Amino acid sequence: MTNEILYFIGIDVSKDKVDIFSTETSSHFTVKNTKKAIRHALFRGFDREKSLVILENTGGYERICIETLTAIGFKIHRANNNKVKNFIRYSGVKAKTDKCDAMSLADYGRCTYLDPKKRDSLTVYTAPEKTQEAIRQTALYIRKLKDMRAAMKNRLKSPGCDEMRDSSKRMIDSINQEIEKLKTVLENLIKQDKATHDKYNLLMEYKGIKTVSATELIAFLPELGKIESKKLVSLCGLAPHPNDSGQYHGRRTTKGKKGEGKRGRPDVKRMLFFPAMTAARFNNNISPYYKKKLDEGKAKMSIEIACMRKMLTQLNAIAKRGTVLF
Repeated sequence: MTNEILYFIGIDVSKDKVDIFSTETSSHFTVKNTKKAIRHALFRGFDREKSLVILENTGGYERICIETLTAIGFKIHRANNNKVKNFIRYSGVKAKTDKCDAMSLADYGRCTYLDPKKRDSLTVYTAPEKTQEAIRQTALYIRKLKDMRAAMKNRLKSPGCDEMRDSSKRMIDSINQEIEKLKTVLENLIKQDKATHDKYNLLMEYKGIKTVSATELIAFLPELGKIESKKLVSLCGLAPHPNDSGQYHGRRTTKGKKGEGKRGRPDVKRMLFFPAMTAARFNNNISPYYKKKLDEGKAKMSIEIACMRKMLTQLNAIAKRGTVLF
C-alpha cells in the first residue's frame, strides 16, 4: 500500500442494504444495495485517496459495492470473516447489529493498519479478470451439480424409495446432461485466454494431474504460480501448525484449534487429495518420498498431507517458470 491511509470506512453488506461507517466523519448511514445509491452516498464528502474501505465476503452481495467503489476511485480491502469475527470478540463488543458491524469493520482496518507487523495484511482488493471469474463460477456450478447428483444417487439406495426411484433417475440423467454441457463451456473459456490455456497444459503434463484437477486448480487457485510456495501451501490449508506449550509438544495439524474451524480453502485441499495419492504411486518425484516416510513409521495421514504439500510446491514452481520441471 503506497499511499498513507488516514481514514477507514467499514461497510456491512446485506442483500437489500449496506450500512456504512467512516472514521473520517464518525457518522453512520444506511443506503440501498444498488450502484446508484452507493455512488451517491460515497461520491462526495470523503477523501478517496486517503481512505480504505473494509468489507467482508457475503456470498456475492458485496459485488455491487466493490464494483461501484472501485469505479469511483476507492481502495478496498476484502477482510477475512474469521479475523473480523475474532477481532470483534476480543474487542468486547457484545451487540450484534448492522451498524455495530460497520463500526467494527472500520475499527478493524484502523487497528490493523496502526500495527506495523500486520499492516501488510491489509492488501488492496483487485477484481479478477472477467474470463477468470467466468471460469470460477462455471466450475463452482459444476461442483454443485455433482453434489446434487451424489445426493440423488444416495436417495436411490435408501429404503422406501420405490415411489421416487423413477423421478430420481430422471433427475440424475438431467444433471449428467447439464454437467457435460458445462464442461464444454468451461473448456472453451480456458481456451479463450492464452496464459490460462498454457498453464492448463503445463499442469496436465504433471503425472497425477488430470482434466478435472487441472481445471479446478485453474478455477479455484488463481494464485498458483504467482505467490511464494509457503504462502500457497498455507492458503490451501496444508501448512502444519504447532501445538506447543512449555514442555508440552503436541501433534502438528493442518486444522485450527477446537472451535476455530478449518484453515485455508477446504475445497481445494479436498480436491488435491486424489491427485497426490496418484502421484504417490506413479510420479517419480513423489513416490520415493512417500515410501521413505512409510518406512520411517510416520502416520499415513501425515504422509498423505506431506505429499499434497510437496506436489503443490512443485506445481507452483512449474506454473511460475512456465516449463515442466518435474
